[in-house]
Amino acid sequence: MKSIFRESKNKIIPILLSDLFTSVGSGITMIAIPWYLVNQPGGEKVFGLLTIISTTALFLLSPYFGAVIDKFSQKRLLMLTEGFGAIITLLLGILCFLTNYDQIAMVTLSVIGTMITTFYYQVRFALNQSLFKKEQYNSLNSTLEIQTQGASLLVGALATVAVETIDISYILILNSVAYLVSLTALTILPNIHRKKAVADVKNSRWKDIQEGFNYVKYEKKLMLFLLCAFMPFIAVMVGNYLFPVFIAQYLKANASTMGLLNLFYSSGAIIGSIIVTYVVRKIGSLNTTVITMLTYTLALVCTVIFNSVFLFLVFMLFCGAGNSGTRISRNTLMMEIIPQDIIGRVNGFLQAAGLLMRVTLVFIFTLINSMVNVRVSLLVLSVILVLSFIIVFTTRKGITNHSLTITEKGIDNSNVIQK
Repeated sequence: MKSIFRESKNKIIPILLSDLFTSVGSGITMIAIPWYLVNQPGGEKVFGLLTIISTTALFLLSPYFGAVIDKFSQKRLLMLTEGFGAIITLLLGILCFLTNYDQIAMVTLSVIGTMITTFYYQVRFALNQSLFKKEQYNSLNSTLEIQTQGASLLVGALATVAVETIDISYILILNSVAYLVSLTALTILPNIHRKKAVADVKNSRWKDIQEGFNYVKYEKKLMLFLLCAFMPFIAVMVGNYLFPVFIAQYLKANASTMGLLNLFYSSGAIIGSIIVTYVVRKIGSLNTTVITMLTYTLALVCTVIFNSVFLFLVFMLFCGAGNSGTRISRNTLMMEIIPQDIIGRVNGFLQAAGLLMRVTLVFIFTLINSMVNVRVSLLVLSVILVLSFIIVFTTRKGITNHSLTITEKGIDNSNVIQK
């Protein structure tokens, strides 16, 4: 990881700064808004409606986001996103101050904030592929994952203090300042120049989306592999709903266990992010994805088998390492194989499909939990992870062979972007 700072510090440092201020600012806001909503009359219903609206909008917009990302300057898109976030957050913060926590303003900000954060990370993913060399992808993704986990710990600590002591309007204004700092950091990034043959193509946005869909249909094995490799992240999101119930009902533990869960998981994620960098160098991103996904799957299965708070926390350590390792190696694999002129659309389709699976599983487990013990829900989730791992394991060879076909066809990153 030291080499990426030595060779590309003018690229990696602005991205890390931008990520830090974006994740901390928006992260605290996204914790504060639900808290204020649920503590108002009828706030639970408003929060439920808000979740449905945000999820539906993200599912519909993710492919469109991908088409926009592939079409326009990714650096400018990031800067516009942060600038828009700063303006809208400031205006709604002032509105909350003047109207004493207007619910419509909060709901609007939460929906827009979710859109901004989602779009930001999709753009950043595509921009990183353009900015850095292929041999730097592994170190880059590992560095960003460590930064993400560190920012999550910081957000949790700051939110604990801020939500209870600082007025929501001031939190929103501080979030606006964080967006501005992120925007300033992005201006330092070098400009990426697309070749005229690519930049001047004038397709309709629907045509762009269709091209992305055609690539997804053509690369069935690759898409199936990536989608199933996405399951640990989806399981983590579903686990955020299941584990508090599991701790209280099955393990019979107190609230402090929830805090320890986050500590062990984040620690495992950071350790896994460091280790996976060296593993990818030895055996490649494809094989590493298989190993890290197996790590997460086995750890999750063990949480269902053993009735022990201590063992549960140990398994959460491995879950953190497995999930972060899978995300690093999967992202590295995507950057290595998928051409830069279409990666935004491919990532958009994967995000939309992942979101649909996440919402479907939460809905199913909500019904299951109302009828049976939460342990059954975790057992079902474990079975889904095992099946996903089997698919990942069986499709890996076809992806290795097909990546050669892609190279032979001349779809190479250097033909699309000038570094």
